[in-house]
Amino acid sequence: MLGLRKRSANGNTVAPNTKLLLQQAHYQGPLPLPDHFERYNEVLPGSAERILMMAEKEQIHRLSQEQESLKFQCEIIKADSEHKKLSLKLTVFGLVPMCMATAVGLALCGSHVAAGVVGGTTVVTIASFTLIGKLSKENKEKNKDSQ
Repeated sequence: MLGLRKRSANGNTVAPNTKLLLQQAHYQGPLPLPDHFERYNEVLPGSAERILMMAEKEQIHRLSQEQESLKFQCEIIKADSEHKKLSLKLTVFGLVPMCMATAVGLALCGSHVAAGVVGGTTVVTIASFTLIGKLSKENKEKNKDSQ
């Protein structure tokens, strides 16, 4: 009769008409299921309270880390904005005078067309930056007003 018996996964013999029932529970997060809390306290009294305190501390830590991350991102954005302002100032006060001096020098040398191209593109660039800056400032003010 032993030859008709099957072996289970763990090596035990099982009768031919026996049905195996497998139950599996899964949860995600720092807290176990409520009935597990009860079992924890049975094994080690006060352990459920310790698990709750651990979860609360973890949440406080995670929130503080997220706040630090947001502060850091704001600092990066602010630094980037200041960098862009500095770049614009260097362009306006460095490159533009050089281009205008080049245009004047070309005009004095008799290259009127080249002087017009260099001087004209410089003036158009300055006007474009000014217009874009004003439109950007107006859009920011409208967005602040609508919020």
